[in-house]
Amino acid sequence: MSRLFAFLAEAAAAVRQNRLRSLLTVLGMAVGTATITGVLGMSSAARNGIHDTLASLGTDGFSITVDTNQDDPVAAALQYRDVALLIAADGAWFAHLYPEYVRNLELVAGNIRFVAAVQSESAYHPDVVGMLTGRRIDASDVANAAHVCILSAHLAERLFGRSAVEGNMLRINGTRFRVMGVYAQINGGGFLIAGGDDFAVMPYTTFHQIAPGPVDSLQAFPNATIATDDAIAALQAMLQRLHGARTRYTVQDSQAQLASFDKIITLLTIGLGAISGVAVFTAGIGIMNILLVSVNNRTREIGIRKAIGAGPQDIALQFLLEAVLLSFLGGSIGAIFGLTITLLASGSIAHFVGIGSVPYARIILFTCVGSLCTGALFGTYPAVRAAQMNPITALRR
Repeated sequence: MSRLFAFLAEAAAAVRQNRLRSLLTVLGMAVGTATITGVLGMSSAARNGIHDTLASLGTDGFSITVDTNQDDPVAAALQYRDVALLIAADGAWFAHLYPEYVRNLELVAGNIRFVAAVQSESAYHPDVVGMLTGRRIDASDVANAAHVCILSAHLAERLFGRSAVEGNMLRINGTRFRVMGVYAQINGGGFLIAGGDDFAVMPYTTFHQIAPGPVDSLQAFPNATIATDDAIAALQAMLQRLHGARTRYTVQDSQAQLASFDKIITLLTIGLGAISGVAVFTAGIGIMNILLVSVNNRTREIGIRKAIGAGPQDIALQFLLEAVLLSFLGGSIGAIFGLTITLLASGSIAHFVGIGSVPYARIILFTCVGSLCTGALFGTYPAVRAAQMNPITALRR
């Protein structure tokens, strides 16, 4: 071990003696490593943000909508009564089945009028967004078709300013509603509702009363013993019995969406990582070139070392450690820059796709191991060349 540290000290001294040359080599490695680290960090943040956002919607459920490309989409239109008929036909398939509406409706609070997205909700609805004040819609609200609503934080401020909102009255589509709560600020809202930051939510039974018409979609959660694919096939078959055998429906499965996003981000990560790998490969070539120059410049030193008893493995280890040291220094600097880029970009990523964790420890470990392997790989040839050098020939130069 003492010999290894002695060789490492000599490698550090050789790096210091050629500061400019070493700095340029380290800089090339740092650029490549920073790029790869940034790609890994940001892709992890995006993947985990999307995963957590979609998971919060309930990965065990799916929604079904009318396929607008069929011959007669009007005949296939989903109706409010379909829910009761579907449950009566075979309610054992689903733990929860309810209609969903999303409409742009006018909201009036005092003298303020604003058109915003209004959606329906069931008592069994995943807790997509946290509550800032008040409570969520419960089973009693749905059963009684209560005229209550929840506002997004941004919409509440538009309508009522910064004053207390809970308990205030407003009109939605001409009907009076009491505000029973305010959602917290949303991250990754684009996955949640088409209205973005401005939206209101009410019980689906109430929505049907104030804005009757076709249902936008059916949200279904299969029983625990039922496979999602089987439940989807059963629901489509039941809808075709109600609306006609030629009707067609589109399914949005949370698990399938999640797998699709994972696949896309993985492919993007691999592609960008491969491009970044070119920079690391170039930096590795630079390390090899520097070591070859160093071997030529230190030919006489190699001859003297061999003459006084140094073996080929000692000479090879000395130059190999020098290559590893250059690579590791560049990799460490690059990792710091890459993680800094990830931290700076994480806020924007969270805004668009939701807050996602970044496995910093795993990325740092990957970067360190990758840097060491790069140095060892590209330093092997110069080290072997130095180790195989004839001492008599070396001393004559």
